[in-house]
Amino acid sequence: MGGLHVSFTFFHAIGQHMENAGLDDLWTESGLYATNTTASMLEGKAYYRAVRAHRLTYEALWTIKWPMFETWLQENDYMEDLDIKRLVQKVSGQFCKNARRAEVSNAVDDLTKALSDHQIQECLELFDNQNKENPNFQMWKAYMKMVEILLAFIRAEREGNWRLHLEAFTAMLPWLTIYDHTNYARCCPIYLSDMECLEKEAPQVYDELMSGNFVVKRSKRPFNQVSAKSRKCYPIHAIAQNASQVYQSQLTLIPRFDGV
Repeated sequence: MGGLHVSFTFFHAIGQHMENAGLDDLWTESGLYATNTTASMLEGKAYYRAVRAHRLTYEALWTIKWPMFETWLQENDYMEDLDIKRLVQKVSGQFCKNARRAEVSNAVDDLTKALSDHQIQECLELFDNQNKENPNFQMWKAYMKMVEILLAFIRAEREGNWRLHLEAFTAMLPWLTIYDHTNYARCCPIYLSDMECLEKEAPQVYDELMSGNFVVKRSKRPFNQVSAKSRKCYPIHAIAQNASQVYQSQLTLIPRFDGV
């Protein structure tokens, strides 16, 4: 499945989920994007602008949710068992003092591991369940979940992580089905089933995919791999264009015979 087109379709599904919810007004009135651009992004277009807008909104929602979560932890005596606040301060401190990249990376890794701990995940689930009667909370929670899936899918391509690609694509499928993207709802389960059987049926292909050869790399820098169908994949298009030119030039050298 082409990663670029999957992303466009999921952008559209997010736009359908947030229709008339005020997301377009939020982007417009904040000065992030103009009205026509916002409408285009919610329809599943303007890839890079849409990624930026959803990421910024996701970060803004977490800046609202996290203090509420910390207050809830303190009220329920969970804060003493967790070391999250110190790790958050450590990360922010590294950024504020313009620390070396390795130090910032280590601080972020420590925070990521702490947030992935089963205890903090259980606390987040309890916090969300206590707000399940609030329809506004549930709507934005679902939006944040969709953005997390989208970012995981993009990360899988940027890193060439085949397992994460399949996991993120699997998580997309229920949303694509809910919002009547019938072609994906019909074909994607077959695609996922075939990919799960690939290790036994075509081990060489499976090894190539696990090695990250389902995306292409533009340079030696990290986190810059893209789907082969991406319009921004300049080397692939340059190769294709050159190949087409060579092919056309070869045709001019072939003699034409009437009646053949």
